[in-house]
Parts: sequence; C-alpha cells; structure tokens
Amino acid sequence: MNLNCLILQDINAKQIQWGCHTNNPHGNLLHRITTLQQYKILSPPSSTYWPNSPRKRPDILDIYITKISNSLNCYITNLHEPCSDHSPVLLTIDTLPPPIKSLLPSLTNGHMN
Repeated sequence: MNLNCLILQDINAKQIQWGCHTNNPHGNLLHRITTLQQYKILSPPSSTYWPNSPRKRPDILDIYITKISNSLNCYITNLHEPCSDHSPVLLTIDTLPPPIKSLLPSLTNGHMN
C-alpha cells in the first residue's frame, strides 16, 4: 500500500481486536499483517452483517484498512439501512480535532435559556 491508503471491504476476517465476537483464521492473519506493517483497522461501533440463518450471529465484517496520517480524525457510523445482509458504514475523515466537551458538572443535559 502507498503511504496514504484506505480500503473498505467485507473480507470475512473476524478479530476480537476490532469488535467481532470471535477470531477466525482470516482475522488472525490480517491482524498479524496490519500490526507488522503498521496499518490501522477502523471498525464500526456495531454489527454490519445480519445473517438470515438463526445459527449465525450478527457481527462486524465490513472494516477499513488504512495507513493515513494520525493528524486526521476518523469517525465511523453504522447506517442502519440494510440493502442486503450487510448494512452500510459511513467513514468521516476530518482535519479538525473533535470538539472538547465540558467537564464541568451540570444538572441539565442541554443549554439553558
């Protein structure tokens, strides 16, 4: 891969490190390669695969493999609009740091009038 690269694919590689329920041989191999090559795995916060079989569990199969600058902020969101047995994933890349939330105690969740 080039210095700045981003790949999204369903590669059926499961690894607990990126939120799957279990590891499988493809996931173990991908984890070793990405660790050795200093790639990042970006995974969504919840399942992307929704099996039709009751013997299978929903899991994260759609992940990003990347080697992009640490100065970029990446946010991954599940889009719960399934068009197949996989739900889409949205990756947002931003050069600005995330907003800092106030750490001051408050009795309300929002702004006061």
